[in-house]
Amino acid sequence: MTEQILIIARAFAAGLVVGLFFFSGLRWTVNRVPGSSHPLLLIFGSLILRIGVSLTALYFICNADWRRYLAALLAIFIVRLIIVHRVGPMDYNMKQKTENT
Repeated sequence: MTEQILIIARAFAAGLVVGLFFFSGLRWTVNRVPGSSHPLLLIFGSLILRIGVSLTALYFICNADWRRYLAALLAIFIVRLIIVHRVGPMDYNMKQKTENT
């Protein structure tokens, strides 16, 4: 029983790392897009890399056990909540503000 809890805790910890990688990479990409000469390539390249690395990591971490997947996905969701809380909401009116100034 304690071995199962330890395995699920490891999957949760690995999910935290995967989530941190994914959302940090997303933030890095969003910050680089305005100055990029090829923003579409940057966005899609980053997306493919982030999804590929994250899914590969989840595949090897979880080993086809639904409890491990659940723990890892919960950890990824928690990382998302923390990053969204720290960064703050997106300002969708940014374009309008720059046009009015």
